[in-house]
Amino acid sequence: MSDLIYFDAEAQSLLKSGVKKLCDAVSITMGPRGKLVLIEKNNEPPHLTKDGATVAKNIVLNNRVEDLGAKLLKQASENTATVAGDGSTTSTVLAKELYFRSSQALQTGIGSPSEITSYLNKKVSSIIKILNDKSKKVSSNEEIKQVATISANGDEYIGELI
Repeated sequence: MSDLIYFDAEAQSLLKSGVKKLCDAVSITMGPRGKLVLIEKNNEPPHLTKDGATVAKNIVLNNRVEDLGAKLLKQASENTATVAGDGSTTSTVLAKELYFRSSQALQTGIGSPSEITSYLNKKVSSIIKILNDKSKKVSSNEEIKQVATISANGDEYIGELI
């Protein structure tokens, strides 16, 4: 395969397309009413999952630039799964929105890449504060059972086991 060079609007368009494709595949699994995704691999049985990180990890796009865009989101998903153990789907959706809105700001001339990066870095601490304020510590066995039941697609038996 010969090397192709993409730049400017064409490169941005392909990157965005890859980001959107991965986000669409992962976001369908979000929340207690999320849907299952069927993953097929060569020489392996099909795998049904509702785990966003697993879905993201298994996506490979044919177009190399689109695949590069998808890999940007995979990093967010994998990092969240590694650090927090959960929330990979949410981080994928948020990363997609940050990417799309930052790209839009660049295209409209609202700011330079360094200005947008600086602005986002300044907002990190306030976002962390909001998340900490909204978070709820799970401590009782009943609360753990509720979370586990939701994570198991409403299966109370699995929730009870956990």
